[in-house]
Amino acid sequence: MKQYITIITIACSFFITNAYANSKPHQISNQQLKEQCGIGASDLKTQVACVKSFANKGQEKAQLTLGLLYFTGSGVDKNLTIGLKWWLKAGSYGNSQTEYNIGLLLFKGSYGIKKDYKQAFKWWKKSADQNFAPAQNALGTLYQQGYGVKKDLRQSAIYYTKASRQRYPEAQNNIGVMYMKGIGVKQDDKIAFKVLLQSAYGGFSLGAYNVGYMYANGRGVAKSLIRAYAWWMVAVNSGARNLKQDDFNTLAKNFSKNQLEQAKMLAGTIERQIQKNLTSKNYQQQQKQSQKQIQRQKIQQNKPTKDLDINSDYEEPYDG
Repeated sequence: MKQYITIITIACSFFITNAYANSKPHQISNQQLKEQCGIGASDLKTQVACVKSFANKGQEKAQLTLGLLYFTGSGVDKNLTIGLKWWLKAGSYGNSQTEYNIGLLLFKGSYGIKKDYKQAFKWWKKSADQNFAPAQNALGTLYQQGYGVKKDLRQSAIYYTKASRQRYPEAQNNIGVMYMKGIGVKQDDKIAFKVLLQSAYGGFSLGAYNVGYMYANGRGVAKSLIRAYAWWMVAVNSGARNLKQDDFNTLAKNFSKNQLEQAKMLAGTIERQIQKNLTSKNYQQQQKQSQKQIQRQKIQQNKPTKDLDINSDYEEPYDG
């Protein structure tokens, strides 16, 4: 019983409110849904009945929550068809976050739902058209891999660029790799390094790994094995799994004791700066301002990727 209550609580907390294309009916918040349905306090049967009632009244969060309950069989008989029906109803309101979540569900085949890349593309396109950065990044992946749409590296670069302009770290890494390898764009190590650095300082572990790679090979920046080692430490500490111990050993084998300590100190300095960025109100405000600017400009789909703002906001802590 407690497990089911917890699942409902998590479900209500999972979905984020965004702008609605259709303002009717008036939508209640996650907190209001919790309070109205006594989630976490009343018995499971009462909670589910309350959520169903709100879902039938057109409340998006209740529809999403109810769909998740059907996906998992929590408090109701498991039924993927009914669960998906409720999610699609919720998607009809034009909420970019909800549209993205539906696309993610169909792309991954979560909860046993059959994967459908074409439908995932459809929902992510709806969300991306509202300048929702995660959806723009996701479309970049679909175009790059040819999932649900004809493979088009140029379009992939365009969508990664759109999300990058909104300071979305994963997209900054993706477009950075494309510039590094000359995929869909003209190869340019300097642009690659600057965008990857933004991704890394935004807390994306693969961005940190790729910055280390650029330093190790002197691509787009002066070669520095100490900085490479430091950035790879940051990457590993933040969850990157594609770095082998041999990579560290290869870099460190010619380090003096002082150089190794310097690299470790630099890694610590970088990590503190990243944490400061992620918790800084100014940094968060800059992200919001970037998103608002994108909305005002109403960027057209075919705007050239060369217009990517690649000016880095960060300087390395000290030379190494």
